[in-house]
Amino acid sequence: MMLECGVGRLSLALTAIILTGIGMHSFLAYALCIRGDSVLAAGGPQLAIKYYRRARWFDHANDVALDRLAFMALLSHRGQEIAAVLRDPDITAATSTELLLDRALLEQKQHEYKKSSLDFRRIARRAHSSRYMVFAALLGRMVFSKRVIRNELLVALRWNPHNVIALRSLRRLGSQ
Repeated sequence: MMLECGVGRLSLALTAIILTGIGMHSFLAYALCIRGDSVLAAGGPQLAIKYYRRARWFDHANDVALDRLAFMALLSHRGQEIAAVLRDPDITAATSTELLLDRALLEQKQHEYKKSSLDFRRIARRAHSSRYMVFAALLGRMVFSKRVIRNELLVALRWNPHNVIALRSLRRLGSQ
């Protein structure tokens, strides 16, 4: 029999590992993210990034790993890391609110105010969030007309009439 020799057992074990990896790649990716979180908590951001990248290798569509990589790029303050995450096709085509928020924050860090403002606007409209609409308006001041900014602030106030930042921003906009 083939399983009685060492090579047969080794090939069976390797086949089982490969089939398990194929069938459970999303679970492996999630486990790697959890391990990366543990490493990050222990103070090793560069080691944590390696786990998140491995998780993306196992399951490229893993939003958790992409979210962690975006967060690490935000913490790093390195333009090339931020740009690399922004070039990722999965973050470019992001539809989840969490990834849109990551993308908006990364774009803001890269001084891409128009893109960041538009992403914050999408998030705000999904969640009816006055706070995110104010973010969109404040970032949009650099690239959009006063009319657009005023409309965003008015929407923010419609959702939350007590939003002090929106009220003050609207007053400042009117006095300019």
